[in-house]
Amino acid sequence: MRTRCSLLFGAALSMLLIGQRQALAQSWVRTSAPALPWRSITMSADASKIVAAAWDMNGGYIYYSTNGGATWMAAGVPVANWISTAGTADGARWTAALLGGVLYSSTDSGATWTPSSSPSDYWNSIACSSDGSTMVGASTMVTGRIYASTDSGTNWVAAGPAAQWHSVACSANGTKMIAAAEYGALYMSWNSGASWSPLPLPADADWFSVACTADGTKLAAVTDTQSGVFAKPSDSSIYLSTNGGLSWSRSPMTNNWWSVACSADGTKLVAAGRGTPICTSTNWGVTLTPEGGTSNRWQCVSVSADGNKVLAGAEFDGIYIWQGTPKPVLSVRTSGGAAEITWPIPSMKFLLQQTPDLNSTNWTVVTNAPAITNLQYQVSLPAAFATRFYRLALP
Repeated sequence: MRTRCSLLFGAALSMLLIGQRQALAQSWVRTSAPALPWRSITMSADASKIVAAAWDMNGGYIYYSTNGGATWMAAGVPVANWISTAGTADGARWTAALLGGVLYSSTDSGATWTPSSSPSDYWNSIACSSDGSTMVGASTMVTGRIYASTDSGTNWVAAGPAAQWHSVACSANGTKMIAAAEYGALYMSWNSGASWSPLPLPADADWFSVACTADGTKLAAVTDTQSGVFAKPSDSSIYLSTNGGLSWSRSPMTNNWWSVACSADGTKLVAAGRGTPICTSTNWGVTLTPEGGTSNRWQCVSVSADGNKVLAGAEFDGIYIWQGTPKPVLSVRTSGGAAEITWPIPSMKFLLQQTPDLNSTNWTVVTNAPAITNLQYQVSLPAAFATRFYRLALP
């Protein structure tokens, strides 16, 4: 007998969400994080857990939040040149990099940190796969290297050419990696950092930040002209690829870009620079829209997996937040006699519910805990010899 499953899509799901809670005001709000020279912000996939790093010549700090940025706490780390952060999709494990020393790691959502077994170097950027098993890091200075680990940061291998590396990113499964040199070129790895190849982009620009989608197909890289020795005015752009780096286009908006980030599927792209509003795009950079009137010396941005939550940190200022209302869509397929239900990890809490009758008001919560696979929730249910309807609902 065949299993029958039906789902709520599109308009029906939108009506469900609006009926249960009014849409949030889509504007930038400053959080309670202190005014510091923020250099890096990283969120868990659902945006509930956040780790941010700050650094200037007087020292630096790490702050963390376990409630989506509502409150912040100082982490137990030495005052140091903290420059970059990376974390697993569930926000349980984090890594922090500093200019001069080994990487630090946390296994309790950012509360406590311990030195890792990584090489001691002038780390400038780190990134990891969604489960943290594969990691990539890069160091600055003229002889900077790219480092890769495939055992959750226990062992590291140096690869790629020597350069003043400034930013790295990797796909959710850790196989695809991209690295940007501050005064040089962009390089790509398709084998978890074992080997690296240059990308067809200007090799003398001041590359400052890179980002990629969960599958590593869409890539974004930004340049800055304010401090770059080799940068040219024409280079202060956002370069974009939709085929894994094989070819690139350039966004029409120029700025002294410092940071770029995107949602897991690339439906939301966010770029920030100095002295101008944060810009967003819903068509992978074809058009960019300044958000509100917020102008600042923006240093870093981070986007939730679903693109409905954005955090931005400014130099000697606070951390700002933008929150939209998620509308996740369910997908279902049968495999091995079971029904696999998946949906993008949303930046607000949703409950998976089921009912045998679509006209019924008696929806019950599915108690099976979802697993995280490539920045998506996945629930596997035994095949039922009856009709079942599923939906996502706000608590």
